[in-house]
Amino acid sequence: MLEEKLFSIPEYPEYLVNRLGEVFSGKSNKFLKLRTQTSGYLFFSVYIEGKQTNLLLHRVLARLFLNLNSLDSLFEVDHINSNKKDNTISNLQVLTKSNHRTKTVLAKQPKHIKRCNNCKIFYTQTLNLIYVKTAIALRLL
Repeated sequence: MLEEKLFSIPEYPEYLVNRLGEVFSGKSNKFLKLRTQTSGYLFFSVYIEGKQTNLLLHRVLARLFLNLNSLDSLFEVDHINSNKKDNTISNLQVLTKSNHRTKTVLAKQPKHIKRCNNCKIFYTQTLNLIYVKTAIALRLL
């Protein structure tokens, strides 16, 4: 079995992560257990000078393998397939807060929403085939 190379987290150099999302502690010399937040995201705890800090796995992976410039960055890390537990690098992308919100809101829209190419307003087809402006979509414009 091939072992995955470990990469040091710049903000926490005693902790290392591989591309599979496995986290190794140089302090305890063992792999850490991932836990799930109530929001569904995977995280792990690091300890610096006796103080515990929880790190979101997808943000750490984006920091190491994508273009997230720091763990505290205002950019957001999106799970492309919307599965919060799928932290494969190919499923993660760094987005602005605005782009992430737009992607998330549009992904939750029913498939029968249409967008006028001329005026850029979203319409929803009702049961009697009348098109009505969609309130949520209007907030995106």
